[in-house]
Amino acid sequence: MRSKILVISAAVLAATACGTNEADQPQSSSDDSSSSHDSSHHSDQQIAGEPVDAELLLLADSAAAAVAPPTLLEGPTSVQAYPGWFSADPDLYSEVSDAFGGLSDYPQASRPLLAFTSEPSCDSPDQAKLMADGTKVYAAFEGQSHDECLAPHTQIAIFEVNRAKLPKDFTLVGVDTSDAGSTDGPGELLAFDELKGTPRFEPPPAQEVTEPDALADFVEAIPSAPADLEHATDDLGADQRAFGFVITGCAATSAELVVTPSQVSAAPVGGENVRCIAPMHYAAVFAADADTLPEHFRIR
Repeated sequence: MRSKILVISAAVLAATACGTNEADQPQSSSDDSSSSHDSSHHSDQQIAGEPVDAELLLLADSAAAAVAPPTLLEGPTSVQAYPGWFSADPDLYSEVSDAFGGLSDYPQASRPLLAFTSEPSCDSPDQAKLMADGTKVYAAFEGQSHDECLAPHTQIAIFEVNRAKLPKDFTLVGVDTSDAGSTDGPGELLAFDELKGTPRFEPPPAQEVTEPDALADFVEAIPSAPADLEHATDDLGADQRAFGFVITGCAATSAELVVTPSQVSAAPVGGENVRCIAPMHYAAVFAADADTLPEHFRIR
């Protein structure tokens, strides 16, 4: 996952009173085809939007937080996964988790959550607004600027918005640190396969599979593993770690890596309202940048 930062032009900064830099996010894993995340660069393109009527659920900042890509959250697993971006800062992780815990219901396609982070800066934000310029939707962080500071901070803003208030087809714009865009948290989904014919199957424990031998052992413990699972980490980056899981679900369509300050686990996506005669098993392999993981954790 490579870092990409787009510098917004002075016209945008004047229009939004925002000192952040912004770039497009790659395609979202959401099933909502009415939104997208564009990973291309538009450094010469000016955007100056209008405020969108939205509720600001959280405005926080941290000197230790990772810079997460702008994210559309519209399901229960997504709100489990997203706080994982901030697992290195337990206090901020708790703030984000508590903001989600205060919701009366899980986010839905009709009322999604939009989450943004800013590029690290020395600004002290006291407000954030959800903005739209045509089909581009972004966060404007407003506050005081400082010439000097001990450490730059990253700001996090999470909005709840009525889908009808957003453009029909929209792109989230912000600071982007991911080329994959396949998950809502810091994990990149490398492989996801339903395991067939496993009525008495006892799944192997979740484990790190960064090394090829570890992945081979994981695959060997799955009698019905698809042939290509053993190649899931072939393109693993030098600064990434990989994890393998066998998870249970019902009509799952994907999975998310769920990272907390103390553990790493996986959860299925999809099938929340489907009843199965028997649970289904899925093999999932994820990659995560080492610097997005807590220093010490267990794998579940």
